[in-house]
Amino acid sequence: MKSQINRWRNLKGALFHIPAVSIALILTAVASLSLTAYVAKDFVKVARTAAIVTTETPRGDLIRVVKQPATAAEVSDLVQLLKQNHPSLDISQSAIPGGLSVSASSVAQYREWVTALGTIQGAARAGSIWMATAICVNSCGTGAMRAEVQGIVQKVSKGG
Repeated sequence: MKSQINRWRNLKGALFHIPAVSIALILTAVASLSLTAYVAKDFVKVARTAAIVTTETPRGDLIRVVKQPATAAEVSDLVQLLKQNHPSLDISQSAIPGGLSVSASSVAQYREWVTALGTIQGAARAGSIWMATAICVNSCGTGAMRAEVQGIVQKVSKGG
């Protein structure tokens, strides 16, 4: 009799866990289906983009960014403007195409030197990008600080 009661309890326990397992399996299936739908949507999006951008596009329709060094006139104008705003610094055109040099003779001019470097991009012509190619602080040959800055003018063009 006791063995029949124990069997009944074991069977009863197993039956009560079956709905929990079923629910877990159904939730797993729904999650897998939703993930599959998401991946399929992404795959279709990539396929559409690949169909739009093909190698058969004529070269004349492509957009290119043309980068050239800043002209000597642009650099000269910028040097004059910086000399007016920072007269204690030595600012001149450098040998680098589209480049200028900003140097200070003493460490006490550090704040003004950094301010001059920070104003180059804002004072320059629109469409140009100014990058420091060399920076030296403390013990820079004849001066205390020196920076070489180069300007690049970007233009967007259509065509190959």
